[in-house]
Amino acid sequence: MTTWSQRVRTQLAALGILGDESRVTETESLMDAGVLDSLRLMDLVPELEKTFGITVEPEELTPENFDSISAISIFVADKSRAGRSRASDV
Repeated sequence: MTTWSQRVRTQLAALGILGDESRVTETESLMDAGVLDSLRLMDLVPELEKTFGITVEPEELTPENFDSISAISIFVADKSRAGRSRASDV
C-alpha cells in the first residue's frame, strides 16, 4: 500500500520539484534544502488539489503545512479525510 508520504514524494518528483534531492528526509525542511520556494509552491498546490481532491485555502499556505514531506502528507491526508467526512454527512 502506498503511504501519503510516498504519494506526496511522487507528486513532487512528477513536477520536477524533487529530483536529485530525493534523499531529503521526511521531516527535513524543503525550503531550507532549496527544494521548495514560493513559486514552486504555487505549482504544487493545484496539483495536490487535483490529485487528492482537496481545496487549499490561502490561509493554509503556511510553513507548518508545506515545509516538509511529512507536513504536506499530514495536511493532505487531513484535508482528504475531512472532505470524505463531509460528503458522507450529506
